[in-house]
Amino acid sequence: MNDRHGPRFLPAAKAAAARRGAGAGARGDLAARARSGRVATARCARLAAGFALSLGALTPLAAQARPADSGFFATPSGNIVCLYLDGKGVAAALLECGIKSGLRPAPPRDADCRTLDYVGNRVILNLSGRAQPVACAGDAGPFDSATAPPALPYGTRWRSGGLSCSSQRTGLTCRNPAGHGFFLSRAAWRSF
Repeated sequence: MNDRHGPRFLPAAKAAAARRGAGAGARGDLAARARSGRVATARCARLAAGFALSLGALTPLAAQARPADSGFFATPSGNIVCLYLDGKGVAAALLECGIKSGLRPAPPRDADCRTLDYVGNRVILNLSGRAQPVACAGDAGPFDSATAPPALPYGTRWRSGGLSCSSQRTGLTCRNPAGHGFFLSRAAWRSF
């Protein structure tokens, strides 16, 4: 398998952050999921702060730490798009992938849906623990790239910050160092 590494995807993330106004949407959505317990609580504060830094938000830590790299990639069909944070700097690695055709089975609406929109088309993966579906969000998440994300050709692998994804014609499989992850395709998705 060929490898694709994250740094070549950085320009798309910077363009998307500028278009979003320093990333307020993605940062706010991650923070909302953190408050509701959707993302591991101890790590969530660090992730939200790191994600804010990576997208250029002004915080007291910005002068002290190097922002994390982030970016986007997609499957060749364009149906699956992923947003990543590589874990350099003050943030832990994070991967959120969305599927335009929607998750099958769709996740149920949860408490977040009272204040956020039901999307039912995303999965989030941290460095440890199982992947979790994202039922509701307040932003476009992985679909918020200013330009078409670079394609991860079938038969190749992407790696960054301890996370990896393998692109096949049958779908996208992503894993963390603990061996947990997810499989996404038009027909079905699953967490392992």
